[in-house]
Amino acid sequence: MSSFSKVGTTTATFNYQVLDESGKDITSTVPAAQLSAVTSVSSSITLDPNKGLGTITYNSASDSDKSIIITLVDLTTGNVATLDSSSGAGSYTAPANNSASEVSSSNQYSDQKVSKIAINSTKLGIPLPYGNQRVGYATYTVYDQYGADITSTSLANNIQFTSNVGTITAKRGLITLSFFSNINSESLTNITITGVDSNSNVTTTATLTVGH
Repeated sequence: MSSFSKVGTTTATFNYQVLDESGKDITSTVPAAQLSAVTSVSSSITLDPNKGLGTITYNSASDSDKSIIITLVDLTTGNVATLDSSSGAGSYTAPANNSASEVSSSNQYSDQKVSKIAINSTKLGIPLPYGNQRVGYATYTVYDQYGADITSTSLANNIQFTSNVGTITAKRGLITLSFFSNINSESLTNITITGVDSNSNVTTTATLTVGH
């Protein structure tokens, strides 16, 4: 993502691009519904794949002058990209894009085990409601005792993430939190996520701010 720009009292735009594994631009072929778009302030986002353009509509005019972080999640691959409106700096995380490194890592050592679970996100990104469900996204990485990234290997399959505000599914570095029906996510300022590996008993806990 790039080129964040305010274009009105309550609107702003940014450019985004989707590339395939060879680096080819496939933005126009990826439907907007495949990407979850959220910001760190209360707003809605529409994506135009034909132009590679995202349009942010702020729910409150007072938020339009604030610095925001935009997060795009590919719901198919779990890839995550962010853009900081104040600095123009972006980041990109591909939780499970390299099958070759996965094979190498998973067979590297016979005694390999989960040694560290890191929840990378500091903010839980929450998109607009769809249906009767609201969800939030965060990213994580799993390491073995040699420091190798084993997030995408079978060794990470026994990690269970939990939260007191919803149920969590985790796959290939992407945490998806589905809020309980009695939880109003709009009223939350932060949530706590705990991860436990049942084989090694390694645990992690992180408190994330909530972005709507």
